[in-house]
Amino acid sequence: MKKPNEILTDAINDYALIKEKNEVLKGSGAIIEKLKTKPFRDWNIEELARAGGQLAIYLFNIGDMVAESVLDANSAYIYRKWKYTHSYKALRAELDKVKDAEMGATIDTGDEYEVQLKTQYNADVLKSYYQNCERLVSFIQSMMKHAENEQKKSNFSQTQNDGRN
Repeated sequence: MKKPNEILTDAINDYALIKEKNEVLKGSGAIIEKLKTKPFRDWNIEELARAGGQLAIYLFNIGDMVAESVLDANSAYIYRKWKYTHSYKALRAELDKVKDAEMGATIDTGDEYEVQLKTQYNADVLKSYYQNCERLVSFIQSMMKHAENEQKKSNFSQTQNDGRN
């Protein structure tokens, strides 16, 4: 079985490959990078609406990806538990000590533990990404509302000044 830091490195690399190949993650990532390149105060309402709308559409697909990754992680967990039980039963029939059967079953399911950890990592990262995108869409909506209010104030001030002249 691999060391924990090796499993983590593998999980990070696996997720990087997913992110690199997945059109939804690439598309949403591109929007996020674009948003990072320019201060929000420099965005106009139309640009914010476009970015927020695109990101909101991607959220539907990201939500599906989260559901699939959680199912994958849960399946890996259940399979590991199933394999452990079967290994333990077989070893328990052969060995006199319970501890020896438990240790053998744990060793037998080392690969399944690794898969479980990696799939759980992917599920956790995707859930976090989804939540971050949700917060970003909410922030964009707030910025748009603020920009609209500022524009209304500006228009009101302009009409007040025009009325005085």
